Amino acid sequence: MLCYGERAVKKLPTGSIVVGNLPQGCEFCQRGMKLVLFVTGLCPKRCFYCPLSQDRRHLDVMFANERKLRRLSEVLDEAYLMDAQGTGITGGDPLLVLSRTVKAVQLLKSEFGGEHHIHLYTTGVKINVKSLKELERAGLDEIRFHVYRENLNSVVLAVNELNIDVGVEIPMLPDKVEETIELLRSLDKIRVNFVNINELEFTETNALSLLERGYELRPDSLTAAKGSKEAALKVLEWAEENTSLNVHFCPAVVKDAYQTRLRLYRRAINVARHYELVTDEGTIVLAVALAKNTRIIERVIEVLKNDGLFEVNWKENRVLFRVDYVDLVLKEVGNNVDVIIQEYMPTPHRLLVHEERLLE
Repeated sequence: MLCYGERAVKKLPTGSIVVGNLPQGCEFCQRGMKLVLFVTGLCPKRCFYCPLSQDRRHLDVMFANERKLRRLSEVLDEAYLMDAQGTGITGGDPLLVLSRTVKAVQLLKSEFGGEHHIHLYTTGVKINVKSLKELERAGLDEIRFHVYRENLNSVVLAVNELNIDVGVEIPMLPDKVEETIELLRSLDKIRVNFVNINELEFTETNALSLLERGYELRPDSLTAAKGSKEAALKVLEWAEENTSLNVHFCPAVVKDAYQTRLRLYRRAINVARHYELVTDEGTIVLAVALAKNTRIIERVIEVLKNDGLFEVNWKENRVLFRVDYVDLVLKEVGNNVDVIIQEYMPTPHRLLVHEERLLE
């Protein structure tokens, strides 16, 4: 049973479940305040559950949120567009491009100051004292290792050498409760600051591998694996009684409902044009009036001119305007114009997610 107390298993308003305290990096993420800097797709491991898409997996490419970067400095543009209060550096394994990763930390800290919280994910394969110290001097606030019991040397090294938070982050495989408990037992002795356990997710690239190993989708989810949450709860209940660790279970829904949606909302507020509205889901909505000739477009402009919240494309005979004025345009111009409601993601390429043609 979930309850509240200093070491009790407790459920947060976002849906995350924790024993102890939530890692600081996760606090920023759950409020949509962290930019995701994908610094490379290169990785020394071949995890069968890797969720990376084909345009990123094992490729040396960079993305800031959904924006592909041509040069590292462009990350600042994206950080400003979403008012980022922190950054999560991920991959692949960022330590395979150590110089680039160090420069990224330095760049972000120099631009936004020490309060800009930066955490980093790594397999630990390329970790040594020199690389750890470089990252710490650059300003890294938190490092997260994706490891299992086969090799915890990198985690031990980081705990011993660093003065920043050191944690471990893994997916919860439904049939690996005992193995995960043994990992936590070892990590408690090492005295890491936290352990993050993520709900196992199906993606286009890992679905076949998961199915081949007997994992299934949860009936009420499009991505979450059946049994992953239940397995994680067993691990947390054990950790509550048997360790001093901070352990956080992050369900798949948290990423969609909070991390991604709130991050998109922050970006949408900054990129929406004067005639566009931002929804609670972080999407952008506008209306489009299409006409056969310039005379009808001029009539639409006449209807909207007192408000001024519109934009005209004379070449295509269309007016982009706020959805608040759809009824007025249909009433005044009627059958002479087609009106379409469009909804976009506030991403660099403005992905169209819904379109509806209205009639008078």
